[in-house]
Amino acid sequence: AEPDTGNDADKSEKINSNVLSIILTGETMLSRNVEWLALRRDDFDYPFSNLSGLLKTADIVFKNLESPLAAGENIKSGLEFRADPKFASALKRGGFTVVSLANNHILDKGAAGLAETVLNLKKSGILYSGADSRSLSDKEVIIKDGDCRVGFLSFTDCLNSLRKSDYAREKIIDYHDTDRITKAVMNLRIKADIVI
Repeated sequence: AEPDTGNDADKSEKINSNVLSIILTGETMLSRNVEWLALRRDDFDYPFSNLSGLLKTADIVFKNLESPLAAGENIKSGLEFRADPKFASALKRGGFTVVSLANNHILDKGAAGLAETVLNLKKSGILYSGADSRSLSDKEVIIKDGDCRVGFLSFTDCLNSLRKSDYAREKIIDYHDTDRITKAVMNLRIKADIVI
């Protein structure tokens, strides 16, 4: 799959070289106790260690990143998330290709936390959809694998840090704005063979 700046030498044998394989995973919250254990063990790969062999068999692996990856103190409790930036490279080593940033926690550390998250993902070679470095958006990502182009879009229905009345001012797509979402999907469908 392209673009992928990681080293494929450590990838497990692909499932079938004639078939495009995509693994879609759920939310991953890397804050609180997950981060605490990673720091204690000095091992940011541990959350993915039992899955990385399977994940590396796929051409594309997608997940919802439910924590900003930004510097700061370990969060012990509560519903505000932030995870160590070292998790970005751990995601890459674990086999992840692309993440969604469109979720209710991505702005828990504000616009600066989002910008730092995007920077950390870029440095690690992880692609992302659903946000740019300033706010949630209809940012798409297209991954080319052979002759197949797979496009990803991501949207969320709420943000913990903002009222819905502030979405327009912050240029955030409201999940219920079906016209704008439909337009984004249709535009991506012109450029991609598969839209997720």
